[in-house]
Amino acid sequence: MSNKVQKYKLTDLMSEAMGITYVLSAFAVQTQTAVIPIFVILRKTI
Repeated sequence: MSNKVQKYKLTDLMSEAMGITYVLSAFAVQTQTAVIPIFVILRKTI
């Protein structure tokens, strides 16, 4: 039971991360200059 809950939480986290990445990439396509700084910031925070 708890294993299923953990799997659901993990997939929720992954889908959330995917959504954030999608939003960031869509934003980056519009601005294009912001791509590198965003990834640098992400690398440092993770």
